[in-house]
Amino acid sequence: MATKTKYPNIYEYKSAKGVLFYRINYLVFDTKTGAKTAQRTKSGFKSKSEAKSYLIKMEYEVRAGTYVDAKKTILAEYLRDWIESRKREIRKNTYDGYKVNIEHHIISNIGNMKLQNIRRIDIENLYTKLLKSGRHDGKGGLL
Repeated sequence: MATKTKYPNIYEYKSAKGVLFYRINYLVFDTKTGAKTAQRTKSGFKSKSEAKSYLIKMEYEVRAGTYVDAKKTILAEYLRDWIESRKREIRKNTYDGYKVNIEHHIISNIGNMKLQNIRRIDIENLYTKLLKSGRHDGKGGLL
């Protein structure tokens, strides 16, 4: 059973082996409507200060509208939002190049994966595939 600490949304609990850990809870809001969409929990923090730092970071991202719900967001949606958010900060040619590479090389291969499900091996496999046969014109790899 978790015990509430003096900090809101931070709880302490003991593992089966009796080790003390901390858990946080935070709310996620829809950035377009402002409506509460879910409550998220993250546990396994070894110290109260580590839990508090993470909680502050998450609450800031939720308020700033930069929080990404990895459980629901697919990579294609995330990358398209990301490149659009950078459009004003980078030159047009850079933007166009990034957009083409994102669409042709990343989204076409692993864009339907949820962010939470992407593993290191998925990225390594994509990179290997692109090195062998990644040219958009079909004439070989990126090497």
